[in-house]
Amino acid sequence: MFSYKKMMSIDIRIIYLVTTIAIMFPMFRPMGLPVAADPPAVELYRVISELPEGTPIIYSFDVGASGTTELKPASIVMLDLSLQKKHKIIIMGWNAEGPNLMNAWCGHLFEQHGSVYGVDYINIGYVAAAYSWLELSRIDLRNSWNDRDYLGTPLDQFPIMEGIYKPSDITAVCSIGTGDPGYMHWMQQWYATGEVDIILAAQPGVNVPIALTQFNSGNIKGLSGGLVGAATLELCHGIVGSAHGNSDAQSFGHMAIIAFLILGNIGYLGAKRAGEVK
Repeated sequence: MFSYKKMMSIDIRIIYLVTTIAIMFPMFRPMGLPVAADPPAVELYRVISELPEGTPIIYSFDVGASGTTELKPASIVMLDLSLQKKHKIIIMGWNAEGPNLMNAWCGHLFEQHGSVYGVDYINIGYVAAAYSWLELSRIDLRNSWNDRDYLGTPLDQFPIMEGIYKPSDITAVCSIGTGDPGYMHWMQQWYATGEVDIILAAQPGVNVPIALTQFNSGNIKGLSGGLVGAATLELCHGIVGSAHGNSDAQSFGHMAIIAFLILGNIGYLGAKRAGEVK
């Protein structure tokens, strides 16, 4: 026999099961639900896409594993775009995990584009003591990198490093980070001193409020913030990737919770009218 009281007291195991399925399914099979484009992320994509062929750009992976969900899809789009535009890509990181995460997230892109190490891109690796490094880099950029890549090969042996001796030889810096040090230090030490005009940032959602003030003031020229920013980059790039999948998961999870709340309230009102509850 139908009972409103049962509607208002759905077994918690059913709630967990349905919510889990609602969240997990789109993570593995992105639905591509509409995403409202985030203007700072659109601007970041535009800036990178308009940099001329051969532009030297540093991608600084100042990121830890905690940033994977929000920053991996953004990193894939930005590097893929730079490879399409044939920029000179210099990889480094102020977090010891950063350059290794770059290889795990984006290593396949270099193979897909047929990029040649040392010609199209180079990996400097982990750079310790960010604050001291920034001071030294403005005097002698190559020496601040110990004049070697992450494998210990002298930079003079790589064609990509021709003409790159000081920060002003770099056109843009994109900091993909989860904390300190990060884009603020590039902004203070290279942008504010007139060394580099274009600082870009990709940040997790928790850091967006502060980063957004720097974007609005013009100190950083583009910003990918959280899943919304990453999904916007995928939208601009014409792909449906993990940022869309995770955004879909959030939406489906919220819809499942709202559905159970509605059912519970209908059950309560129905049970009250039927005299099942006081």
